[in-house]
Amino acid sequence: MTKKDVLELKRRLKKNECTFTRMCGCYVNAEKEIVLNLDETFLNLKDEEFFKYLEIANKTLSGTVGNNLLEL
Repeated sequence: MTKKDVLELKRRLKKNECTFTRMCGCYVNAEKEIVLNLDETFLNLKDEEFFKYLEIANKTLSGTVGNNLLEL
């Protein structure tokens, strides 16, 4: 990922610019056991949940490439 790629993803993390259609993932506890599986249509979430997940995604992209963000 380059800095340009990160900025493009962050631009899409806004309600009116969001291009993500599905949300998949899971929550894991301290014992590495899956607590909750998610597989939902992202744009159909309630506004409260929608903004909560956008905020989480935005936080994962904070930092700099090579320091907090790993290039895979």
